[in-house]
Amino acid sequence: MMKIIFYLLCGCLLASAILSDEEEWKKFKDANRKIYKTNNEESHRYQIFKDNLHKIREHNEMYEKGESSFKMGLNKFSDLTDEEFKAIYGRGTLPRDKTKPIYE
Repeated sequence: MMKIIFYLLCGCLLASAILSDEEEWKKFKDANRKIYKTNNEESHRYQIFKDNLHKIREHNEMYEKGESSFKMGLNKFSDLTDEEFKAIYGRGTLPRDKTKPIYE
């Protein structure tokens, strides 16, 4: 009997996490006016979003424990992979060997 209760509880927790992901996805799409051309594209973006959301949650748990100095959150790029973001928007910083001091 205890095993049944345990499995039911695990199932409920998993269902609430899935619901939470779906709710966050809907909020994200509304807030950022995201519209995808096909169902396949939306499914692909949703999977990326969930992966990023889970990374954010894990990081913020570390922040709450004092293991990180900053907190992460969702933004308009949360449906992109790191590679896609870098390809579209660049790396943001130059490699050290390519930078030059400003006081030559």
